[in-house]
Parts: sequence; structure tokens; C-alpha cells
Amino acid sequence: MKITMDFIMLRCRKFNGFAAIIFLYGFCCSLVHAEEIAIINVDLHGADRNTLILKADFRVELPPPLIEALNRGVPLSFSLDLDVSEPRWYWFDRSVLRWHQERRISYNPLARTYRFYIGGIYLTFTNLDEAITALETIHPLMIHLDSSLNQKTSYQAQLAFKLDISQLPKPFQLDALYSSEWNLASPVRKWIYHP
Repeated sequence: MKITMDFIMLRCRKFNGFAAIIFLYGFCCSLVHAEEIAIINVDLHGADRNTLILKADFRVELPPPLIEALNRGVPLSFSLDLDVSEPRWYWFDRSVLRWHQERRISYNPLARTYRFYIGGIYLTFTNLDEAITALETIHPLMIHLDSSLNQKTSYQAQLAFKLDISQLPKPFQLDALYSSEWNLASPVRKWIYHP
């Protein structure tokens, strides 16, 4: 009987090791995802010393689970972040601007319309493609700075656009942890900005 129990325990250990490897492989594959948000172009220039103008275009492709959730009434919030910093050789970079904008798409099943929100302003569309087009385009947008920019200094700018998972209902947040289809994010675009 002891030989049989030892044989079973050995097989269980090997199986648990194999199951752990399969679990880790699946988990790692879920973290790696294709870019469903791409930054097409970015234009950042100064209107004056205290104001920047941002214009950008993105390409957003929603995977089928996100479209299904949206059509069932789950709003999708997207986060647009712009950071401008002054590089310093002797210390950490000095942050000149940390700007954030929330953009949201929702579906109203009673009216069969999609709404695109920026803050308290919204636009209504009859189909999803029009709402996504509004989400993808950032028209010239004025961003005011707390301090003026030095004309002789080069600044490091970076722009990121992603689905804000923290704004999803809690059950969908759990799905987003393990599914690559819920992790939409653009690669961070970095460039040197000269005022």
C-alpha cells in the first residue's frame, strides 16, 4: 500500500507542477496583448508662453467582448494623459505639466444611441463607428500651464491613451485582470518638445 501511495503522490506532484506551468503560461499570455489603440499623429505647439495646443489622432479597435459589454449598457472610460517635463542632469526631471482628460462612451438601449462624453459635455450618435471616431480625434485643445516655458529649453513630452479599467464595474475589473481583450492601451509616445 505504501508503494502505491508514493506512486500516486509522485504523479500528483508532477501534475501540480505541470498545472502550474500551464497556469503561468496562460497568465503571461493574457498580459501580452495586441495594441488595439494606436497613436496616428500628435501635434503639440505653444499658443503663448503659458498655453499649449494639443492635436492628436488615434486608431481605436474595440474587441468583441468590449463591444458586447458596451451594447449591454456598460460605459467604457478612456484616459488621455499628457506629461511635459524638463530634463535636468543634476537631479530628477522637473514636471512642468501633468494633464489628464477622461473620455467615455456609453450606450442607451432605450433610445438606441451611443453617447460620447468629455467631462460634462456629450455628443449623441446613432452608431458605434461615429462614437469611436469622436473618441479617436482630439481637436486643437488649449492646455494652460502653471508656469511659463523657457524658449531655450528642450522638454520631454509623452502622451498615452488607454481604457481606464478602474472605472469599470467590479466584475468587469476582475475580467480585465485575466483577459487581454480588456487591456486596451496605446504605447506611450515620447518626443522632445521645443517651445
